[in-house]
Amino acid sequence: MSQKPYGGLTMSIAERDVFSDQLNKVFENGGRGRACLVSGGVASGKTELLERLNDQAINSGALVLSATASPVEQTLRMGVVGQLFRNAAVPENVAAKAEYLLSAGLPTSRQPDQDPPAFDQTTLLLAQEICALVLEMAKERPVVITVDDAHFADRSSTDTLLHLQRRIRSARVLMVLAERTGEGSARLRTEVMRQPHSRHVRLQSLSATGVGELLAERLDGIPAESFVTACAELTGGNPMLVCALAEDWLAATATAGNDQTPPSAPVTGESYRQAVLSYCHRADPDAARVLRAVAVLDELATTANVAKVTDMYPSHVADLLSLVDGGGLTVDGRFRDPAARNAVLADLDRQEHTALYLRTAKLLHDEGAEAAEVAAYIAASGESGETWATTFLRDTAEQAVAQANLRAAVSYLDLARRTCADERQRAELTVRLAGVQWLVDPAAAGQHLSRLTADLRHGLLAREHAPPLARWLAWHGFADEAKEVLTGLRDTIADAGPALTADYRMTVQWLRFFHPRLVEDTVDPAFADRGEAAGSTLFTVLKDGTTSDSVHDAEQVLQSWRMSDMPIECALSALQTLLYAQCPNRATEWCKELLAEAENRNATTWRAILTDLRAAIALQLGNPSEARAHALKALEIMPPQGWGVAIGSPRAHLVLANTMMGKFDEAAEQLTHMMPRTTHQTRFWLQYLQARGHYHLATDRLHAALDDFQMAGDRAGRWGLDYPALTQWRSDAARVYVRLGRGDVAQRLVTEELELPGSRGPRIRAVALRVLASTDNLRKRVPLLQEAVDLLQHCGDPYELAYTLADLSQAGQVLGETNRARMFARRAIQLSKVAHANVLHSRLIVHSKPLPGSAEVADEFNPLEPLSTAERRVAVLAALGHSNQEISRKLCVTVSTVEQHLTKTYRKLKVSRRTDLPTELAGIA
Repeated sequence: MSQKPYGGLTMSIAERDVFSDQLNKVFENGGRGRACLVSGGVASGKTELLERLNDQAINSGALVLSATASPVEQTLRMGVVGQLFRNAAVPENVAAKAEYLLSAGLPTSRQPDQDPPAFDQTTLLLAQEICALVLEMAKERPVVITVDDAHFADRSSTDTLLHLQRRIRSARVLMVLAERTGEGSARLRTEVMRQPHSRHVRLQSLSATGVGELLAERLDGIPAESFVTACAELTGGNPMLVCALAEDWLAATATAGNDQTPPSAPVTGESYRQAVLSYCHRADPDAARVLRAVAVLDELATTANVAKVTDMYPSHVADLLSLVDGGGLTVDGRFRDPAARNAVLADLDRQEHTALYLRTAKLLHDEGAEAAEVAAYIAASGESGETWATTFLRDTAEQAVAQANLRAAVSYLDLARRTCADERQRAELTVRLAGVQWLVDPAAAGQHLSRLTADLRHGLLAREHAPPLARWLAWHGFADEAKEVLTGLRDTIADAGPALTADYRMTVQWLRFFHPRLVEDTVDPAFADRGEAAGSTLFTVLKDGTTSDSVHDAEQVLQSWRMSDMPIECALSALQTLLYAQCPNRATEWCKELLAEAENRNATTWRAILTDLRAAIALQLGNPSEARAHALKALEIMPPQGWGVAIGSPRAHLVLANTMMGKFDEAAEQLTHMMPRTTHQTRFWLQYLQARGHYHLATDRLHAALDDFQMAGDRAGRWGLDYPALTQWRSDAARVYVRLGRGDVAQRLVTEELELPGSRGPRIRAVALRVLASTDNLRKRVPLLQEAVDLLQHCGDPYELAYTLADLSQAGQVLGETNRARMFARRAIQLSKVAHANVLHSRLIVHSKPLPGSAEVADEFNPLEPLSTAERRVAVLAALGHSNQEISRKLCVTVSTVEQHLTKTYRKLKVSRRTDLPTELAGIA
């Protein structure tokens, strides 16, 4: 391009070189004036274009008069015109005259609610004077007038500029007015474009080529075609967004360092986020509202839906959606990138955030959308606000519970509770929330208990909620509050309905077993004894031992129990009944079934409790390894803070199981965890004392062990829980007295225990007989141990059986019955290995020596040779200590068939009882 006067003009903006010809014509000698109206969307490059035009004009020697209109200054008359003359390059005399004219010719402002005045005679005279000043300056050198955001100019300034525009045709004046597409004044556009020397330039989004040029300028290099294409798709050609992507890419490259490859794709970082927010803040208020609605609605953002949530006319919304699509943030009413949507959502103020999400929720609700979708929008709003939303959240929460989506139910109920204005309804929502939270996180449910206790006290909560509230309070060790709840219900239970009465009685029975001190002064014992099936059957078994009726009643409860409509305590009482009725295998099967339901319903709390109960069952079955695994799993499912006072149970199981297996370091580690003081008033403390006592006994801390066992006995007696099925503290203490050389005291304690109600269970009696045998002379010792062996083989406890057989072996060696001693020792070795009785197993291996003349015979003897295949299978399992019932289940035959095979086996092997079966049979297994 040839050199022009004052240097000429050459502009270089990607696809924006629309002014070069216009400007150069103005700068030619004798050039004619020009006017240009530039229209473009938000951030389309209008401002940058004007700034570059101003710079180029100044460099070419022109006088630049620039102004930027603002919506906050629309009430300031001649405000834009005043900006034009407040320019350092304006001659002082001209500036002073303009200031005088503006200050003397018009009042400075009008009230915001007043319509702008027409172009009256005074304003017309002032406009003529202003125009004269501009035309006079244009005689000396070209004048460039630029007004950005002209659509915000005050009325008098707009009229003055239009007046000037009609008089610059023969003057070296270039007037450029920039307006935002869709927001400019129709009058301004019409007046500008009616003049032959005027031009209307519409800034479109950059093409892919234009995006590439802009990126090349910003990145100081030509980017890859794929990178340019991706940037064009992300920005829709909006220059501001393209520049933001360039800045984010440069920042990411700088962060990556020299040893890493720069990102090959665009990066939407902080600059992009700020550019998105800048677009929204600069956009027309209605367009910004539409953008925020689109962000909330996301995939639901149709014209009709946006119109409903913004309360605008659909036709207006359609125009605005088209406008913002042209701005590059959206395409077809959807954000081009999730980062843009997230930036808009994060920028919502609380009030608008709540309003948009609630309106969207109501829209979906009215159109019959999925409940979960509606609830998700209500939840996202942060408050339910309206009655329909509270009711909807409650109903949706119940659906979520039915579908085992408990955590979703918790969020819905919590939102409904927090925003509910009615006190009674809020109390009902809170107790339901606590009930659902209890299934997944008892610690979280505990935060509501104080409020619920107060609500019950003040009559805001129905008394039907008192029994579960008392159980929750007891779980967390709030004994005084639980007593208050139970006492209040006791005083009105006479007129209660059958369902509440049954729940109350069940709660009382459960607490008698679980938290006995709590009900000491709270409940009439005669009333408590009339407790419901599961609880009363449990105490019947503890007092009277196993009966067919008690086992039947417990299984009836388990068959009818469902987690959705019956308290878990009913099922736990029934399972405890089976456990203390010496039916561990039946308890295991039921426990597995209930665990499956708990897992299907995602009930974390009940999974943990039932898994811990499996640990108790495994200990009764003489399987400490399995008990240890279950107890660890229980603590993994639910962390200690969720267990409340019941933390004593899994801790006790771990201490006892590790002690039985000889893992004394692991047992000691468990004992380092402090028990809550409130646990000391519960049955779980008895479990813990018993387990700790066994650890002390196994590690030769005899007096510490005795203290623990006697403390357990004292607590059990004071709490009405002194039942051998629950704690054999007398046998445990007797073991210590035997070690201390006080056999007389030990004998008295065991004899006392054997005379107590409920001591007839085979395992209970066997344990006591083994301890009693250690207090007697050798001749009396063997029959006691033999009876204990028979009982243990019946109930299937390989751990205790291994120790009893070891005692028999030791007695046989002392009495000179070497063959029998050897047989018992070998069986004890086999069983101690099976039962993970590692201390016993190691001791027996070390002390076992071949007896003279016996090894050779043993090598030649094959005990299976005379037996049939069926008899062999039965004999092997019997030699391992399995009961007839267990053998029948394992081999899928009747108990009668097992008995027949054993009878034939005894005859063929020339033995008279199960304990005489050759130990080689266990080895073959």
